[in-house]
Amino acid sequence: MMNMFFRKWINNESKNEFVYATDDKAFRKLLRLAIDVQINEGFEPLKNMISKSDYRNLAEIWNLDVPEKERVYQSDKWSPGYRTKLIKQYENKLMR
Repeated sequence: MMNMFFRKWINNESKNEFVYATDDKAFRKLLRLAIDVQINEGFEPLKNMISKSDYRNLAEIWNLDVPEKERVYQSDKWSPGYRTKLIKQYENKLMR
């Protein structure tokens, strides 16, 4: 549901508006935080909710300078089969 929300919000070139209503407090809080992160273009909204070391790690990841052409999802390699292979690989590591 969150994925659908962000796709409609970010790729919305029309003047359409969408309303999402929920009584699920956890979902509402998580969506609100995700929106705040998107608007602030950083993890500042999470600063008081996570540990200092986690915040530093997030900031470091956020500031990585990886050229778009080097991202695997921008290549022909990024396919359903490739993603399935990655999932199996990491599931195997987790189950050890």
